[in-house]
Amino acid sequence: MLKRKMVKVIENFLSKDVFEPIQGFFINKNCPWYLINSVTNDEIDGIYYYMVHTVYDDSSPQSDAFSLLNQFVMKTLKPVSILRIKANMYPNQGKPLHKHLAHTDYSFKHKSAILSLNTCDGGTYIGDKFVKSEENRLVIFDGSLPHSSTTCTDKQYRVNIGINYIDEDCITK
Repeated sequence: MLKRKMVKVIENFLSKDVFEPIQGFFINKNCPWYLINSVTNDEIDGIYYYMVHTVYDDSSPQSDAFSLLNQFVMKTLKPVSILRIKANMYPNQGKPLHKHLAHTDYSFKHKSAILSLNTCDGGTYIGDKFVKSEENRLVIFDGSLPHSSTTCTDKQYRVNIGINYIDEDCITK
C-alpha cells in the first residue's frame, strides 16, 4: 500500500503569468510532437500510443521549451541533477478509460513530477492512488515507485510535462 505522504499534490502550482506561456507552447498547432507506438514496452504497438516532445535529455536541452521550464524546475524542485523533462500528449482513444501498464522511469532512486497542462478525466496511478489531470496541478512522487498513465475520454487529449530528477533526499536517504 502506498503511503499518502509519498505523493505530494500541489494545486494551482504556477502563477498564471508563468503557467500560460508553458501551456501555450505545448497546446499549439506549431509544437512538434513525435509518435511513440506504445505507451509501455509491454503493450501491443499501435493500440495505445502517445506523442512526446522531449525538452531535456542526455544532459542537455533538446527544445526551446527548456527556457520556459528551467526557472520553475530549478526554483521549486531544487534538483541536484535533471535526468529528463518531456511533454506527453495522450490522445482520446475512445471509451473506456485505459490504464497503461505500470512502469518505473529509472531503476535507481529519483523523483518524478508531473505538471498537468489541461483538465480531463485521465490521470496517473501511483501505486493504487489515482491523481486526476487538473490544469496547473503538480504531482511529486518517488519515481522508482510503479506508476501508470491513462488515456482520457472527455477531451481530445491529455497533456502533461514529466520531470525526472535527483534531489538531496535521493542522495541522503
